[in-house]
Amino acid sequence: MAAIVIVTIGIGAGWLASRAPRSGSKLADPAAALDVTRAHERAMDLARGGDPLGALPYFRHVVALRSDSWNAHQNLAGAAGNAAQQARTHLGKVEIATRTSIERVELMRETIRETEAAEGVVVTPGDRATVLFERGRALQTWGFPIEALAFFRLAYANAPQRPEIAASLRAAQEAFVTFGRVVE
Repeated sequence: MAAIVIVTIGIGAGWLASRAPRSGSKLADPAAALDVTRAHERAMDLARGGDPLGALPYFRHVVALRSDSWNAHQNLAGAAGNAAQQARTHLGKVEIATRTSIERVELMRETIRETEAAEGVVVTPGDRATVLFERGRALQTWGFPIEALAFFRLAYANAPQRPEIAASLRAAQEAFVTFGRVVE
């Protein structure tokens, strides 16, 4: 059984690698020639228009140009997380826009990496709270409620005055009330 899993992972990794654009490939980076402002504007237009998958190359370009910006990392994290769940209509049927679960898992991993990168460059407690809160929301969406609760607590510790953080923390805690005690 382990051999089958290893072979399957190897085939999946090989398949993904074969799809990656190579230098000189016809699949050029659509954001490569844009400055940071135009790349960000295009990324935001696509993301707000419901195409986070299409926004990814632009957000990645913004991060490449502004790796010191927590907001750039956070925008990329949000787009990657949303892209993992993006739906499309194909032949009259609504389906996930990404082709494989391997791609969705990689997008979720990118979300975590980028929220970690954002946390590494934040300066203010309010910004740190935003990054921690968004990581908690992503974890909650993906079915990791205990981990989400931990990040909501951290976010609340940085910005207790923010109602959306307080509400999410309360809701997450209430989900874990067992025999009158909150799961720690």
